[in-house]
Amino acid sequence: LHLSIRRQRQMCIRDRIYADRDLYVKRVNFAAIYTLKLKEEEIKGSILCKIFEEHEPGDPNCIFRRSIEERIPLIKKNVDIKRGEESIPLSLSSTFIYEKERIKGFILMIEDIKEVVALEEQLRRTERLSAIGRIAAHMAHEIKNPLASISVGIEYIYSSLQDDDPKKKHLGVILKEISRLDRLIKNLLSFARRPPLKRKRVNIKEMIEEIVIFYSQEFREKKVDFYLSLPEYELIAYIDEDQMKEVLENLIRNAIEAMPEGGKLTLKAGEKTGGIIFISIEDTGIGIEPSELAHIFEPFYTTKKGGSGLGLSIVHRIIEDHGAKIYVESEKGKGTKFLIEIPK
Repeated sequence: LHLSIRRQRQMCIRDRIYADRDLYVKRVNFAAIYTLKLKEEEIKGSILCKIFEEHEPGDPNCIFRRSIEERIPLIKKNVDIKRGEESIPLSLSSTFIYEKERIKGFILMIEDIKEVVALEEQLRRTERLSAIGRIAAHMAHEIKNPLASISVGIEYIYSSLQDDDPKKKHLGVILKEISRLDRLIKNLLSFARRPPLKRKRVNIKEMIEEIVIFYSQEFREKKVDFYLSLPEYELIAYIDEDQMKEVLENLIRNAIEAMPEGGKLTLKAGEKTGGIIFISIEDTGIGIEPSELAHIFEPFYTTKKGGSGLGLSIVHRIIEDHGAKIYVESEKGKGTKFLIEIPK
């Protein structure tokens, strides 16, 4: 609702700044104040270089100075501005204000393109995943058959040896490694060849309760304090129950592994305005470095020792196939929160 109101407002009132030829802001409208996330007094009287480019006014690379000197207005010039830890992508366009034939100043029009940038990144990620998926499927197919033959041969030799034979211990290690490779191949195939969704009417609340029962013993063994918050009303969505269970189980498993010494795991679900069902899984584990957050859904990217780097890629693909969204927040040493939003 708020986003819709904002879009309507932006369609009626363009985000605008009026500046003189020396780049000092003379006027700014409310829409621009909202987009720039600054107070009016922080913008008015300030110089554009400080607001958008963080350099001194005399810098020869200043896009505003060059625009005036070359008498070429800005057309959809993309810039990123920093507001604390947040980066805001903007598109800038301008038109000159003339006094006779001299440029007296200009009007700067600002457009927040955060949603456009996010959609472009999602498209690039989808294309990368599709290409990697085709490669992964081919690799898994080529490896699976010879690996099965090796496994059968080793098991035969292993079973024919006496228990006190020193070779048996070494063969046992080989069998464990073969088993690990087999799991990796299954993950590759799961990532590369997702089965089509079999949607049906599912009570999300009951589905979560079933998953929690499955993990209850492990929570106790791993010293994880588990907190569950579900509404009294039903949460109904048309989803593939098995695949959505795979998503939640993967995220719960990651949360447990992120707390090797124990900790707190909170799972919440409910309904937001607009008919969106949300599920959040939050832990107090080791957290994720800011530089790693942008890559966690990429195939084969992992920070866990012995991890395949496919778990969260599979999660992302399932969520994407459902037309749902997944967000992650994390702070190193304090924990991680995953938020899933599913349209009803």
